[in-house]
Amino acid sequence: MMAATMAALIQFSRIFLNTRQHTPRLDRFYKIMLLLCAASVVLLLIDQKVITGYTLKIIGFSVLLFPFISAWIWYSGEQRARFIPSPGSSPPSSSPSPWHAG
Repeated sequence: MMAATMAALIQFSRIFLNTRQHTPRLDRFYKIMLLLCAASVVLLLIDQKVITGYTLKIIGFSVLLFPFISAWIWYSGEQRARFIPSPGSSPPSSSPSPWHAG
């Protein structure tokens, strides 16, 4: 379950930061991390719990670096890595949401 969570987080980061286009080396690193997630699932299925634990620790440490990687990508000029909208920007949609009352 932990490997699936890590894989989902890694894949979301790849898509959101558009690493394939902006940082190909980082995209390659993320793909390797996804392969490690898949390998940890296979290792767990063949009862290699110690190796699986080490693999998940490596992946977990790498996931802790994601905020710093995101800040580096934002500093490099990618606006999608921002957490706060830029001043003067309008909301993405001007039409009212069907879930918003009022």
